[in-house]
Amino acid sequence: MFNIRSSVGAAVTLGLVFSNAYADTPEVAAVAMELSTGRPKIDLMINNEGPFPFIFDTGAGVFTVHPTLVEEIGLEITGQSEISSPGGQAIPVDVVNLDRVNLSGAEVSDIEARIVDMGIPVEIGGYGVLGPVQFQAFGRVALDFESQRVEIGGSFEKPDSVAWQAFGDDAPLLDIMLSVGDTQIPAHIDTGNPGVLMLPRSYTEQLPLDAEPQVVGQIRLVDGAMDIYGAPISESFHAADATIPASTVLLFDRAIANIGSGALRGLQLEIDWDNQRYALWGEARPVALQRQRRPQ
Repeated sequence: MFNIRSSVGAAVTLGLVFSNAYADTPEVAAVAMELSTGRPKIDLMINNEGPFPFIFDTGAGVFTVHPTLVEEIGLEITGQSEISSPGGQAIPVDVVNLDRVNLSGAEVSDIEARIVDMGIPVEIGGYGVLGPVQFQAFGRVALDFESQRVEIGGSFEKPDSVAWQAFGDDAPLLDIMLSVGDTQIPAHIDTGNPGVLMLPRSYTEQLPLDAEPQVVGQIRLVDGAMDIYGAPISESFHAADATIPASTVLLFDRAIANIGSGALRGLQLEIDWDNQRYALWGEARPVALQRQRRPQ
């Protein structure tokens, strides 16, 4: 998720070593991926209670839970850690331990989670955020934005014509090169971002924009807020084996571009944890985030 990410590499590693598969897990665990909020929302059982809606975020290296859930199921604070937005200032947060996390039969245990309040759960789409890395013990994690489905385990379905992409320096986040014309921009695949494409403002002069960027709003981060700029464009972007047509791009003051869930509609994403690689393919049908006003 664009606004939730661990501030230190050691914190990310915790999510890896604590994920343990159980022998009675089915070969493929599948769950619907609901996209009404723009972010992939899935149902999880936590400590045999629930189900609770959570955001399934390829931009999350750690597990986070909302204070409401901590209170509802009686989780005890076990310590403190830190969390920050990418490039932002780290802030301290309390930590709890989750004995069991179950996604449609795929179960992991002994997960450390950070308590983060990013707003009312019904408005943000869930009681917390987790990334595919939590299920790396099952080998395969797939997000099907055509059928709106998440799969854990099973056989890979990537066509032979589609190339594997090796994990990058920011793993378990998914590094990818986003290109438009002759311009190449380092990016992350970030399903926790409900938007389409967010690009570094430093690339403004290299982009074939149809007009000058204008401030269009702000994004909320765990450590503050940031202005975002918008500009029209009439080009298609390319990322791995996917094509993403765009009519508008957003720009922000960060060094790495962000490919959000809105850009992934119609695409297929498969992650191969055993071999530290992933594949992305298809023709996208981008869906821009429609901001809804609160009732007066």
